[in-house]
Amino acid sequence: AALDLDVIRLTAQFVARNGKDFLAGLTSRESGNPQFRFLKPTHSMFPFFTDLADAYSRVLMPSKKALKGLEEDRDAPGEVLARCLRRLEWMRVQEEEKRQREDKEEAERTAMALIDWNDFVVVETVHFLKEEDESLPEPLSDSDLVAISRSEQVDQQGEEAEEAAMEMDEDEMELMADAMEAEAAEAEAAAEAEAAPAPEPQMKIVKNYKRVAEKTKQGAQGTEFVVSPLTGELVPVDDMAEHMRISLIDPKWKEQKEKMLAKIKDTTKT
Repeated sequence: AALDLDVIRLTAQFVARNGKDFLAGLTSRESGNPQFRFLKPTHSMFPFFTDLADAYSRVLMPSKKALKGLEEDRDAPGEVLARCLRRLEWMRVQEEEKRQREDKEEAERTAMALIDWNDFVVVETVHFLKEEDESLPEPLSDSDLVAISRSEQVDQQGEEAEEAAMEMDEDEMELMADAMEAEAAEAEAAAEAEAAPAPEPQMKIVKNYKRVAEKTKQGAQGTEFVVSPLTGELVPVDDMAEHMRISLIDPKWKEQKEKMLAKIKDTTKT
């Protein structure tokens, strides 16, 4: 009734202004009043009352963010009008989609209703005899079905490869033939190269060749030694001039040599 709706609205305004404590006191005080039964959570009008109280609280005590948004809308009325138009267009699209969906469902229901399920024709009757059960094959298992599917895929891939090979044009066939001929020629050349004997090394002829051992032997036999008049040592004839030059550089060379040899001997003994 209109009176009950006015009571709900007025109560929601007072609850929005005074808070939950006022609601708790009003509920306990008017628990026996039938006009305030909507305050019970089990009542059908209780969700409407709570939504109305929340709306009034947002209007009576708006947040800072809401106040800022309202001030911006006040300064830009064109933007508010544009938002309203976008909202209106969105509502029109939603209504059109809903109408099309309902029309489609109605058409499906009509088509189903027009079907005469008793109007049919028997094409053929299949009879299953009990004696045929033993001759029928056993049903395939999951693994058998997977194996059959894989074999069919392999056969299909092989057929596709054969069709692709058959679709090759003449130019491709010629190119493949040339490539095969070139490979055959290279293999034949490699086989011939392996079968051919290796070339013999060329001989180098040296005139008046003498072996190294013979040269050393001849040099050793031809070397002559003489006794040095200064030191009394055996010196090769070829080195005699150099030996005399070194010996005559310092007259005290012999004394120094003897001292050095004596020192070496003493050191060795020690």
